[in-house]
Amino acid sequence: MKPFIPVLFALLFALALNVLLPVGAVGQTADDDTDELETSAPAGETAPGIDLDKTPWLKGVNIPPRPAYPAPVLPAEIIMADGKPVPATLSEDVTVLMAVDSEIFGERPPQEWNGQALPNAAWAGPAAVNWFFDDIGRNQSTMASCSEPLPANQMKVTPLDPTRLGGVTVSIARPLTYEESPGKTRKVFANASRGLNVRVTDITPPTCGLEITVGKQTGTFWCAENPPHGFPLPKKADVYLKGPLCSASAEDEQVVVAGLELGAKMVLTAEQGAIRLPRTGEAKIKVILQDNDEVDGKTVKTGLCELVDGTPVPVPGTTGDSFDLSKIKLPTHPYLFVDATDLSGNRQVLCVPVLGK
Repeated sequence: MKPFIPVLFALLFALALNVLLPVGAVGQTADDDTDELETSAPAGETAPGIDLDKTPWLKGVNIPPRPAYPAPVLPAEIIMADGKPVPATLSEDVTVLMAVDSEIFGERPPQEWNGQALPNAAWAGPAAVNWFFDDIGRNQSTMASCSEPLPANQMKVTPLDPTRLGGVTVSIARPLTYEESPGKTRKVFANASRGLNVRVTDITPPTCGLEITVGKQTGTFWCAENPPHGFPLPKKADVYLKGPLCSASAEDEQVVVAGLELGAKMVLTAEQGAIRLPRTGEAKIKVILQDNDEVDGKTVKTGLCELVDGTPVPVPGTTGDSFDLSKIKLPTHPYLFVDATDLSGNRQVLCVPVLGK
């Protein structure tokens, strides 16, 4: 598993320190200290080495060339709470208990940093720890949180969506004091951070549906996972039916069938919901592809069918984008169905009964 540097969180952390600490004293404070920080240029002037032709937004920016006071950066490692390495592959919606191992949680801070002694160094408060799950492909980050009490170095992380390029990051800051000179104490911050690349597999079947049109009337059905991000398996879903062809009164109303098992055996009864088709006319089919990752287009099948041992057997001549109802010989118990599998192999089969008008 390869580590990566979470640049975004480093910037956010620096901004947070600017907000929390006095202007001009980011990362350090001192008792009765009036010394000014070392700067690279007089106030209001641009720091040397900045090409304003390439970076005009840095005009007037004055950044010290180095931290004026010690800012210890301590190593950190992300591991599982039981001490084992974090797997390179996680599953969506499955919570994992992680921990970060770092000296920043130790009893005493470092007594030396970068060649400078830190006499009588002591922690001045608890560590502030932030965990994130990063979906690098979607450029999204989600902060991890947990309502139950956990040790300061632990967090429950739950990836919510599959991703081939994801990451877990943790950033830590902890205040410490040291004796800068006899009778003079200075407060600074120690920091630690770590990131790990992870892949998150997809365990949710597609939630596809169909729209069928005959003449000027339409009927649409689809499904949605409910509750979202359900675990353990199997997941549940609600099926929605909407449009005149889904209504006994031919009104544009919506029917919701709740609590079906999301997967390859989603079969409605006529009492729960149905598509009402005339005996004649051209039926046009439009597939509604929905998945939290990606549907494998080669697997998609639609049309009229009958069920044989719970498996849809297509009615000949009805698996295209359109078909003539007057030329179709319907089985005793026909269904309109959609069958789709995502790239991870999760399959959805949704069958809605067909009634005559």
